[in-house]
Amino acid sequence: MADDALKVRMLHFNEVNMTPVVPLVHRAYDELMTAGLADYEVALSHDDKAVVAFTQDNIIAGILVYRELKWLRQWWVLIGWVAPQYRRKGVYTRLWAELVKRARKNKNIESITGATSVLNERMREVNASLDRIPHTISYKYPIRGNAITLTPKIKE
Repeated sequence: MADDALKVRMLHFNEVNMTPVVPLVHRAYDELMTAGLADYEVALSHDDKAVVAFTQDNIIAGILVYRELKWLRQWWVLIGWVAPQYRRKGVYTRLWAELVKRARKNKNIESITGATSVLNERMREVNASLDRIPHTISYKYPIRGNAITLTPKIKE
């Protein structure tokens, strides 16, 4: 662990509803939408799970919320977020390592997937540093409302 890494303890929630994780999920999506990196918030399901990093003072430093997609034998990361004062201190890396450790113990899980905006360069760098590989490209054609992606150009 780097010298500037924050010491945290990990806790796992098998259901995120009615936990202190919920308002942080909303805060995380609000940050992304304000920055133009998301255009909607994923609704939490009753069986979504989370890995949570707590500081030594029992303050939540970061969260990683995921959903099991049984038919795909994978966990889908819905949102990962670290409180601004704890960013660049190894918290997300620790959250990811904890999630990977749990996935390896679960014989039904073959992969962990997730997505980020093509405009979210920092998260793309983080994903690459964690040996996550890009495997799909998603396209959007906005009909109404604001789009976070570049306006499509249609040739006539």
